[in-house]
Amino acid sequence: MKTLKDLNADESGIIIGISEINDDVLRLMSMGLVVGAEIKCEGLSLGGDPKFFSLYGSQITARNNTLHFFKIS
Repeated sequence: MKTLKDLNADESGIIIGISEINDDVLRLMSMGLVVGAEIKCEGLSLGGDPKFFSLYGSQITARNNTLHFFKIS
C-alpha cells in the first residue's frame, strides 16, 4: 500500500488510513493530515527528507519516518 513517504514532487494523494498513532502523527493530524484529506507533495529537500506538502491552502513539512504511517490512494 502506498504511503505519503512514497509521493514525489508534484504528486497528490488522498489519505485513506493511518497505521499508527504516536506524538508525531498526532501533531500532523492536528495540522489537517486526517482521513479524507487531499494532499500534494510540493517538493523534497536536497536529501529527500523532509518533504514539503500543501493541503487546505497551507504548506507543511514532515519527515519520512512519520510519513510512512499515512496510507494514501
